Amino acid sequence: MIFLFFFLIDKKKEKQKKNLKKYELAKAFLSFFSSTSSSLQEKEKFQTDFILNDELEPEFSKALLNKNSPAFFIHSFQTNVSFQDMNLCSDSLKILNTPNAGGNSIISETLSNEILFRSFNSKLLATEMEIIYYPTGKITDYAVKIHDTNFGVSVTRAMKYPPNSPYTEEDAKRLLKKKLEGVIASTKLAIKPKFKKQILHIWAINSQAAESLEKAYADIDPEIKSNTIVLVTIAENCDFIFWNSSQINNNHNNQNQNQKESKNDRN
Repeated sequence: MIFLFFFLIDKKKEKQKKNLKKYELAKAFLSFFSSTSSSLQEKEKFQTDFILNDELEPEFSKALLNKNSPAFFIHSFQTNVSFQDMNLCSDSLKILNTPNAGGNSIISETLSNEILFRSFNSKLLATEMEIIYYPTGKITDYAVKIHDTNFGVSVTRAMKYPPNSPYTEEDAKRLLKKKLEGVIASTKLAIKPKFKKQILHIWAINSQAAESLEKAYADIDPEIKSNTIVLVTIAENCDFIFWNSSQINNNHNNQNQNQKESKNDRN
């Protein structure tokens, strides 16, 4: 009788363990499904904001996964709405509403993150001032996680003043050399989050500027190219990316506040 009693207890415990495992698996699945579904729903509402032409996949993801080799990509960005009317994801809003190291680049950095989020489901790890370096030196604009790997992202613009001035191959070579050398330096110095590869995201004011960048890149020293991915986004008729930040207004502050309130309601 005693033996039977303990046997039944062991059986009961074993059944409880199995049920617990089933519960944990179901919980994990629901959590994954919920986050994926939420991400997809968030992306769906953005579909009419802007269009990205020239499919980057699957080659871009292959370049991300290749730890040692550089890569160069060109695509184009089109929008019929102003920046203030764009629906931005929470990570992009954070970049927009967080002080950076200075300069007039907040819109280009915000939309850079938005492109990576919509195209590759990136997750923001740190804004410009949140990345920790040792010792101090060259810095990058933000850090993201894509395909479970950390990447630094440096954002710049290929343009010339006054507007409509030709962006020459020499201009492009100077920009690429400066920025690629900066990427190498900041990658070595970044300690939190740490990343071993970066994306140099260049906004080109027109297709002529993009062509100059492509030609100049071919002549860049392989040591300077390192393992950096250069992503050139042609953004014609998007002066707000290149010349001023006057289109930053309360619309995005309201978006940010609404997202915070929605998050608080769920907690």
